[in-house]
Amino acid sequence: MFRKTPLTIATALAVTLGSQASAFASDTAHNVRDHRKVVEKTVRDHRSLRKNEVVKVSRKDCRVGYENLRRIGYKHIVMFNCSGAKYKYIAHKDAAIWQASMHAYSGTMQLHYMGPVPTH
Repeated sequence: MFRKTPLTIATALAVTLGSQASAFASDTAHNVRDHRKVVEKTVRDHRSLRKNEVVKVSRKDCRVGYENLRRIGYKHIVMFNCSGAKYKYIAHKDAAIWQASMHAYSGTMQLHYMGPVPTH
């Protein structure tokens, strides 16, 4: 009744192959990452630690430790190591020799009793 011409056969074949190809593509689409999607940007808290983060912290001057010792009553203060992470001092107070060290970045001081002042 109907005559199938080569043109209608080609059209029917193209439609069936096209529908199969789109079905195949939709099956694999969930495995492929779509880079066109808009990704929400997360704001990172700057206070959290990162292994490769470099933070510049200023060092305190060696003279700051000297002035702190002078202010709390030490006399004859000698600064003898003003490099590195700890500054070292020797001072006299109440007929005793004390060794002080100050952390170069935080400014915290530690005092150690070394002994009585020698008399001549």
